[in-house]
Amino acid sequence: MASVGAEQQSVSFTSNDDSSFDNITKLENEMELDTSPVSTVHRSKRPKLKQKQPKNKAKDSSVRFDDPPSGLSSDSNINLEINADDIISTQIGNQANDSSVSVTYRSFLSLILHQNSLGAAYYDTENCVLNVFKEISETNSFSNCLNICLQCYPDKIIVSTKQKSTLIDAINSQYFNDGESGIEVVSHSLFAYEMAKRRLQSLQLSSQQSSELTDEQRDVWASSVLDFGDTNSIKAAGALLRYIDQNRIGIELEESFIQAPILAVAQVSVPLTLFLDNDTFLALQIFQDESHPSSAKRGSNSSGKEGLSLFGQMDRTKSRLGSLKLKHWFKTPSKDINIILQRQEAIGYFSLNENLDKVIALNDCLKNIKNQTHIIAKMTSSHISVHDWHTLYKTLYNSICLLDLCNSLENGIETVELIQKADFSNLREILAMINKIMDFEESKLKNRFVVKHGIDRDLDEKKRVFNGLPELMTKVAEQELSQLDDRVLECNVIYLPQLGYLLAIPHYPFIKEDDGYILRNLDFMFLSNGTLYYKSEHTKELDRLLGDTQSEICDHESGIMHRLQNTILQYVKLILKALDFSAELDCIISIASFAKDNNLVFPKMTANKKINIHGGRHILHEMCSHQFVCNNSLFNPNDGYMKVISGPNACGKSVYLKQTALIVYMAHLGAPVPAEQAEVCVCDSIFTRIKCIESVSINLSTFVLDLNQLTKAVNRATGRSLIAIDEFGKGTSQHDGVALYAAVLKHWLSQAEDCPFILAATHYHSIFKLKLLPPSPLVKFKTFDVISDSNGIVYLYKLIDGYCLRSQANHVAKLAGLDDTILERAGEVLELTSQQQHITSLWKCDSNHIRIVKMFMSSNFEDSSSFETFLREINKLSSID
Repeated sequence: MASVGAEQQSVSFTSNDDSSFDNITKLENEMELDTSPVSTVHRSKRPKLKQKQPKNKAKDSSVRFDDPPSGLSSDSNINLEINADDIISTQIGNQANDSSVSVTYRSFLSLILHQNSLGAAYYDTENCVLNVFKEISETNSFSNCLNICLQCYPDKIIVSTKQKSTLIDAINSQYFNDGESGIEVVSHSLFAYEMAKRRLQSLQLSSQQSSELTDEQRDVWASSVLDFGDTNSIKAAGALLRYIDQNRIGIELEESFIQAPILAVAQVSVPLTLFLDNDTFLALQIFQDESHPSSAKRGSNSSGKEGLSLFGQMDRTKSRLGSLKLKHWFKTPSKDINIILQRQEAIGYFSLNENLDKVIALNDCLKNIKNQTHIIAKMTSSHISVHDWHTLYKTLYNSICLLDLCNSLENGIETVELIQKADFSNLREILAMINKIMDFEESKLKNRFVVKHGIDRDLDEKKRVFNGLPELMTKVAEQELSQLDDRVLECNVIYLPQLGYLLAIPHYPFIKEDDGYILRNLDFMFLSNGTLYYKSEHTKELDRLLGDTQSEICDHESGIMHRLQNTILQYVKLILKALDFSAELDCIISIASFAKDNNLVFPKMTANKKINIHGGRHILHEMCSHQFVCNNSLFNPNDGYMKVISGPNACGKSVYLKQTALIVYMAHLGAPVPAEQAEVCVCDSIFTRIKCIESVSINLSTFVLDLNQLTKAVNRATGRSLIAIDEFGKGTSQHDGVALYAAVLKHWLSQAEDCPFILAATHYHSIFKLKLLPPSPLVKFKTFDVISDSNGIVYLYKLIDGYCLRSQANHVAKLAGLDDTILERAGEVLELTSQQQHITSLWKCDSNHIRIVKMFMSSNFEDSSSFETFLREINKLSSID
């Protein structure tokens, strides 16, 4: 009996496709026509039948799959009882986000400011959600607009042609400060309110059956999601949607009929987040991009990796979703004390040694959970692959494992309780449905969606008929051979998708091309690879009785797949909710692991205005040094709110400023901090003047860049802001620098109880000598202790009260290897200037040198005789010397 082959051509699911010529051409170019089902009959001295076994021509996918996860009942109402030992650890090929092919995600922000009212909308190709910000009033400094930019971190900002240039200039100067503007000015017609409203109401979302809604139902749905009274917000959202469609954002390589995926629409407000600008993130090394060592890849969007940074060290997440969530936490530290305390509670729970086994089990689930947003987006357009199905199934399986493990955890942890109270029963139904319907092993072999036996009776019957074709075709081939010319020794009956059943005969010499390859009672079809293909009465009868069986099977299974997709799409929000819970758990466990390994403690969050840090450390610096000296940072009514810090070069001032800011920042993440004990109030912003990026593309001097950073702090700081200033004024003259520095500090002191928390390091000793700051209990002078003797100085790195009038630059220069002669002369000049004495020149001049200078000044070189006289005098004096 002939066997069914596995030859899989690119089959159209449309059963009425008549493009046989294209299929024939494809067959001639791609196959050796040993396709199946096929029956081969040979003629010999004693006629006997030979069955030709087909080769497996299934395309070898570049993605390899393991067996589908097992352990699930095929019943739709299954009850999963999953323990840690039941967690699957099957390794499969990574999905698109985690493969070697890098995917670049982009984000877009639309802004419109009209009559001091700001509307904004944001879209990210990573999660495919349209976020519409609640309309808010704007200030003259555009603080809300800049805050939204810094919270969203868009790659492109869209504004109207009628937008005021002041807003555009503010964004360019304070957000796109690298010399390259990311603002795109588009036609004002894109921001038309009625057009924007219609675009939002007509959105085709993956999470709802939008095509089935009437216009009235669309209006009801849209009004339940968005406030159409926020006209500027609606305008911004409509313009962003139009921009995405025009530029085919995220679908540049897809076919023209595919629309940009929008999974959901949400109206959000500017969150209660701690404000940090890009300069502060860079100065504190919260994020640190590291260039690729290859010059060919350096500078590309996908080549950078996280260097030595706080995020790089704390990111121990197991999933891509967890890493993205943690990065969002780092970019938007919270000012909501309830969120901070909730995270502290959860991190503390997973930090306990007694919960180590639970953490290991959770991590085993998390590492198998993949980002599904793009798979869901592809599902809406029916472009989902077998690998995508396997990834979705495995992710849902491990998500349910994770949820079951959370149900076994102790109560009292708010984050865990939220997971325990959530109803994910439908998620189990979806998982069971996929497992019941899809045959993963056959799908992997045939590289298409294959339905298991017992799901559809009609489909099972078609497969039974198809599987019985080889035996039937063997009988037909025997009958055909008996009716052919005796010179034909062999014939095959084969089945080709779209073409049906054909009689294949080798090209014997007696079959002439000039005669049109005519054989009696046969209709010639085509010639390929030395084989002639004909239609006979028997094969035509097979076509009438059985039809294009394989295509019908593919179409039937495709229909079942579409119905399954539609069912899954009804629960998109539930799937995303489960993934969001898993990402949050991943973040919490990651921070807990880091805290446990680095001896961190939880700070006490308070509503009172004070920051008391005892035994604080710089979390990154201590990783790179053998020994680290801890220091206190006390800001309260008794210890003052302003610390003016002086001290020798390299004594630890910059590290102290950064460690204090980092501890306050980490406290607002809800994370434990590197200190013996800490009490931190809820702050609203952190500003720094520590580091700036200089570039020839920025037409600004170093001093102007420093001033820009300081100006942000002066204009936007409140009584709950932390400001770290490290040696401001180096880019200008000493007199101008010290004047500006003292004036800024005095400005903050004048705010009395509303004075921000200030750490100001300086080498301007005039501030102390001339008493440029007024006496105030708010200001305290600090320095770092050193031991000095004739052999040099020894740094103790301990913060003490007082101030230092010597920077000890010569000592640092000596350590840097500067020549002793230069250092000796520098010491002499320093000593004379400190005593306000005249500095004697190293160059000793005598009377002859003075005479030469006088002759030069009095000579008229336009007269040649005067010039010759001057040269003769020079020669005489030279001979005397």
